[in-house]
Amino acid sequence: MLLLLFAVTANAIDVTVIDKASDATTYGALSGTTFTTNDASGLSGLTVSGSSVLGTTPTSFAYGACLSLTSTSSGTVTISAPDGYIITGYSLLARSNTYRVSYTLTPAEGGSAQETSTTGVTLSATGLSTQTTSFTYSASEANSFYIPSLTVTVVSATSTLVNVTYNLYNDDDLSTIVATETKVQEEGSEVAIPAGMVNATYFTYQTTGTIGSEDCTISVVRTPKDDVVFPFSRVTNFKSYYLETARGFLGTSGSQMVSTNGTSFTKSQFAIVYYEGKYYLYSVSDAKFVTATAQPALTTTGSEAAAFDFEATDAPFFFISTGGLGVNMASGYYTTENSSVASGIVINSYTTRDPGNQYVIHEGDDFDPTNAIAMLTDRTPYFEALNELITNAETIIGTALGQYSKSATYDEALASAKSVYANSESTISQLTDAANTLSDAVSAGELNMPQPNTFLRIRSAQGANAYLKAAAASSRMTVTTTADKSTIFLLTLSGKLVAYTNGIAINNVREIGTLAGDASSFTVVEALNGGLGQYSLGATFNGDTNYLYSTGVDGSNADRNTYNTSFINNNSFTLEEVTELPFTISAAGQATLSLPVAWKVPAGVTVRKATRAHDNLLTLEDADVTAVAAGEAVVLVGTPGEYTIELADEGEVLGSVLTATELGGSAVAAETKAYVLALQGEEVVFALLADDDRNIASFKAYFVLEDTGNTDAPQYLLLDDVTAIGSVQTAAPAAQSAYDLQGRRVSTFRPGIYIVNGQKVLVK
Repeated sequence: MLLLLFAVTANAIDVTVIDKASDATTYGALSGTTFTTNDASGLSGLTVSGSSVLGTTPTSFAYGACLSLTSTSSGTVTISAPDGYIITGYSLLARSNTYRVSYTLTPAEGGSAQETSTTGVTLSATGLSTQTTSFTYSASEANSFYIPSLTVTVVSATSTLVNVTYNLYNDDDLSTIVATETKVQEEGSEVAIPAGMVNATYFTYQTTGTIGSEDCTISVVRTPKDDVVFPFSRVTNFKSYYLETARGFLGTSGSQMVSTNGTSFTKSQFAIVYYEGKYYLYSVSDAKFVTATAQPALTTTGSEAAAFDFEATDAPFFFISTGGLGVNMASGYYTTENSSVASGIVINSYTTRDPGNQYVIHEGDDFDPTNAIAMLTDRTPYFEALNELITNAETIIGTALGQYSKSATYDEALASAKSVYANSESTISQLTDAANTLSDAVSAGELNMPQPNTFLRIRSAQGANAYLKAAAASSRMTVTTTADKSTIFLLTLSGKLVAYTNGIAINNVREIGTLAGDASSFTVVEALNGGLGQYSLGATFNGDTNYLYSTGVDGSNADRNTYNTSFINNNSFTLEEVTELPFTISAAGQATLSLPVAWKVPAGVTVRKATRAHDNLLTLEDADVTAVAAGEAVVLVGTPGEYTIELADEGEVLGSVLTATELGGSAVAAETKAYVLALQGEEVVFALLADDDRNIASFKAYFVLEDTGNTDAPQYLLLDDVTAIGSVQTAAPAAQSAYDLQGRRVSTFRPGIYIVNGQKVLVK
């Protein structure tokens, strides 16, 4: 779409196409249309045509584009002057409707393209002196490239042409050229500032010099309009300001910063307080400073106030950041987990310049900075913060999880911090420097990593700091604030995380898998974006590294993500080593156990090892030990109930012939004669594993009967407990329960050996 505005000077005519006109009837269809001046200059017949471009009503596509690419292939725009005129130059501003789209512009010979910001490319072509010229363009996505302004300069073919160089200056710095551009004009024509130099919304312009019969230079001085602050050196402690982007103004609501973007919020005045070489944002109406949290909050504590940088971009815009993170005004609303306010403001690592983080500073009312600076100069919070850091530093150095090894600079930094803290005359800078140095010395040490075969609780560093909780097989993990058995996981040698409560490993990064099924192999690293002593846990999913993710809200689901700015905090966890395991002995009075670490025998529990199988019996013997070695598979006997097993550094090797299940669960082959502890009636036996369920959970034990070629394996093995069975008797007593050596229950006896009431009996 084209709106033609003509500025006619002598025989030189600038034909300008813009997209901000309120009168839509002045637009015309682009391709093949002839444009005529509307000011009695007499010029008519200028044509602009193009391929792969749109030219309809102003509302037919976003951004009010005059020319818009409709395909991803290259397009060409051709400009033709009427007879008797030549084109001496043209300039245009090209933009992409998303920063992700790449595009190129190729000007006619003598033209140039200049990247002025990430939101637009200004292209100026000069020295053409032809009746017809063109430029080409391309973009990587259809409907993504548009041209909001186009100016064409034409003069009489009989004119004498000169090169006019325009130099742009800021009004307070006439020694530095901000931009320069040369265009061809007719001798004696009036000064006409190139369109690419002009931003009439925020600046006024004044020129010095005239155009004669020779090449010349024109000085252009731009002056910010009355309320626009540029350059940043004009900011003072004695004024307040309004901060504006194309998406709205900054404001405040309650205890946080908000925006006027699509909400009922109103703009607020902020002071930009300069103190000790740093700039701070101060809400005038709230009498509070802005913090550097992801959702910008307000504080009356000077030590919590964030120091902001103001980086000049495309005048008069500034990019505002703190600690490398940008202050961004979202195109939608940003709502925090702990607040229902849809603020539209977030501080994050997104730094690409776009309409949401290009700020114009408008001057507001006078401001008295006395109280604000008093907040910044109050040293009490700084002393308190340094003392807390000293305490934390002394406790975070050690060998436990969440602690660090001692760096080479730690001792010196700690001593210096203590000295600064002890001096009541220490300045804020000294206190801050000491804290930063000590913090750096702590983080320079190596964070202790969990060793393989360590039992852990994995606790979110966010929200309510809830623990990961194992779910049923093939289910998403949840999180809970209750540190029970379901929150204990074993980190194995291969990086599996096995749930202690059901013996199943985590798969797909976030889910409890299936017994003996696929399992994720995790790598534990220092938190990608967390605090001291925190961790991130990553594993491969669909070919990418994904990290465990949790908001820490009690009852919410665990999740996974590839690390990006959308999840900047929720990948962080603390790890708590578990040294005591809950253990249950059921009503059977016996249970199997195998652990990959040594452990101590609980009081009231007897450990029994299996030594051999014979005559459909499995012999168990008491093991008189206080601790059992890692990997031993045993039977525990005790009164039914709950016990606590304390882990140990070492234990006794028993040589039990039971087999420990694999970590994550064992899938027992169909041909293997495997037996598991079970109740057969009232008797505890080792029962043959069923054909339709060959999986055994982690931390259990089972017995494999040697294959002797006999395919008729007994259905169960009776326990030949040599410490509990008395002497062989020669007569059968009255029997409450009796079994032959094949495990069959009997009521009458022939000569032979039977198990009667738990005792071996010989009947003659």
